[in-house]
Amino acid sequence: MAQPHRYIFATLVIALLLAACATTAPEFTQGKHLMEDGKVDEGLVVLEKLANKNPKNAEYRSYYFRQREAAVQAWLAQADDARRLAETDQAVKIYQHIQLVDKGNR
Repeated sequence: MAQPHRYIFATLVIALLLAACATTAPEFTQGKHLMEDGKVDEGLVVLEKLANKNPKNAEYRSYYFRQREAAVQAWLAQADDARRLAETDQAVKIYQHIQLVDKGNR
């Protein structure tokens, strides 16, 4: 027959693991809310800082990179539309903004 303290210990370990998984940084929630509210630049700043602060947290990093990529794609479409409409100055501003947000985008 198993000893009762082993069951208690196992239950505590499982509870702690679940609690650790469920813990979400307030910055993550804030960044998600900013993105959902259409405050993309602000949201990306918060999410980038969080991802850089927690380089081993795959959830934070992947969410940040997915959101940044989605924003860049939307901005590229806007810039291309502006270029097609001969709104060159507007297109250039958008392209420059993309380069500020996604420094690897050349």
